[in-house]
Amino acid sequence: MANLTLAYKARAYSTGTLGRAICNARTHHFVADDAGGEELGAGEFFFSGITACAVNMVERLADNDGIQLDWMDVGVESFRDSDAD
Repeated sequence: MANLTLAYKARAYSTGTLGRAICNARTHHFVADDAGGEELGAGEFFFSGITACAVNMVERLADNDGIQLDWMDVGVESFRDSDAD
């Protein structure tokens, strides 16, 4: 069986304000709002993590293969049917 080590850990806590959570990863704390709130939404944090992972992974693989990368731009979008709410 593989010897697993913890790679990532994050938590979120309710705040008593509907649609607002306090999140933390390592020693960083940040607010995540539901869609349409003042702060970044949980979905935006989720998509930011996916795009950052893509950039970091491709850069790491390119570096391992000796490939020079000057620039990357990764984006992700989602759409929702407002009539389905």
